Amino acid sequence: MTDTQTLPIFRPGCWADSGDQRLCFTAQHLREIADGYNPAVRPAPLVLGHPADDASAPAHGWIERLSVNPAGELVAPVGRISSAFAGLVKAGAYRSLSASFVSPSAPSNPTPGRWYLRHLGALGASGPAVPGLGQFAFGEPQPLACHCADFSAPRGYGSDPDRLALHQSALALAAREGIDYFAAARALGA
Repeated sequence: MTDTQTLPIFRPGCWADSGDQRLCFTAQHLREIADGYNPAVRPAPLVLGHPADDASAPAHGWIERLSVNPAGELVAPVGRISSAFAGLVKAGAYRSLSASFVSPSAPSNPTPGRWYLRHLGALGASGPAVPGLGQFAFGEPQPLACHCADFSAPRGYGSDPDRLALHQSALALAAREGIDYFAAARALGA
């Protein structure tokens, strides 16, 4: 087992999920997800891929709690990370992370009416749908980007590095100056 690592796992925005359904999450949604997460009632595991049944998938770690950072991102300390998972990340087999949420109307949701974190999946060959969040570091730094919400990129998806850099700069400026994201983006010339 390795130490706990805290990573941003999701951010507000509209994202196409793995079934190409576009879903929008606001800052309020992320605060509700963080406030409603209770690992004593339904803990969210770190799993490989997005298994249909979490109960039969081995857990390679556990989400200890959720919070929202000053940049508005959903942040998760991932604890009890298995050494097997750390080895797979070091070998480059899993490079991206993707959160899966239980919908507000699902009968299995412990917080009816709100989204609830189901699991955090490590993706191998799938590209990111929510790029540029965070990365695990096991010994030597590994380029493992964190991607969220059961969203792997649709075929043909690509991200514009210049727009991504502008977005990240606007998020940082908004957090640093205490202004809203759109004001920060305008200040940067977006």
